[in-house]
Amino acid sequence: MIYYYPPMLPREMMVDKVKTGELDPNIWVALEDIHDGWEQSGSVGQEVYGAGLAFGIVPRQYIKIPNQEFMVFVDYPILNQKIKGKTLNFNISGDSRLTCKLRILKQSSKRLPKIKVKVNKADDQELINTAKQDKEGFEYVLHGDQQVSITWS
Repeated sequence: MIYYYPPMLPREMMVDKVKTGELDPNIWVALEDIHDGWEQSGSVGQEVYGAGLAFGIVPRQYIKIPNQEFMVFVDYPILNQKIKGKTLNFNISGDSRLTCKLRILKQSSKRLPKIKVKVNKADDQELINTAKQDKEGFEYVLHGDQQVSITWS
């Protein structure tokens, strides 16, 4: 997705002269038109309404847990997130043939509570047991198209 933004694109990929709108390759506003092949992009300028794209995506990937010192990040689309008591449930959408990362990120220097992650697919439950841990928290590799439950105590 970041390659809709001109600062991430090679300058030669963008037109020198715009038909309509404005094109500033130094600002983080998505291009209105991206072409494949050798045709240059940006002839329609940048999407002013697209400038808010990141603000629409970030809250759908980061889940802040109220009154807790951690948050959850998933780099795949998630749906139906619900927090009830000390349980977070959500669905990872997408294709079950593809993987994504689920990270539990510390938000302070305090120790994380005891956290348990469960998924509805047996193959991925084995992946849960091989989670990586670092000073920032835990990282799990999961597949798309499944239900996830995270509990803490």
